[in-house]
Amino acid sequence: MLSASKNIRKCGCGPVAALDLLLYLHRYHSPVRYEGFDALPAGGAVPIDLYNALLEKLVHRFLPLIPMRGINAITMAAGLDVFFIRCALPYRVKRCVLSAPLWDRAADMLARDIPVIFSVGVNFPAVWGKKRLKLYTRTADGEYIPAASVKAHYMTMTALDDKWMTVSSWGRRYYISRKEYEDYTREESVGFLCNILYIK
Repeated sequence: MLSASKNIRKCGCGPVAALDLLLYLHRYHSPVRYEGFDALPAGGAVPIDLYNALLEKLVHRFLPLIPMRGINAITMAAGLDVFFIRCALPYRVKRCVLSAPLWDRAADMLARDIPVIFSVGVNFPAVWGKKRLKLYTRTADGEYIPAASVKAHYMTMTALDDKWMTVSSWGRRYYISRKEYEDYTREESVGFLCNILYIK
């Protein structure tokens, strides 16, 4: 993340996940008619200067960040809804899927070729706790190796099977164990904070 904004570099994971979603929808589904999107290449990587310009517009106009704190899911959902309406895009956002159908809703979105924005919440009720969720990389022979850990973080889910999520975090591919996500939600956080933005 090369943004000139310290606030975005520090806590802009939510808008980054939102922009990645919008870029995917623009390229593969519904063209986004909004300032800057017309300059996007038809394929390949998005130039970093253009990416950062779009990200800063998104933060300034739709997804405001609380300095050094980020953005909550209610504001994320509302901001994306306003963006969809402003651009006449055929999507709407629902926040706070109950824990039981969360995986079903995520699988439904992926089946419709819509990446899933999801959150790993803060520790709760001990909000200043230091428990974190592991992110893994996968070797060529299929072994999963711990590579990083997160909390209070938004990511984009791009694939899901019975055991693993494939996710993008700050533009890097990782894997998350579904069981570990469920355990973290139940033992270290809460479902309201570990959830998805369900896009219909």
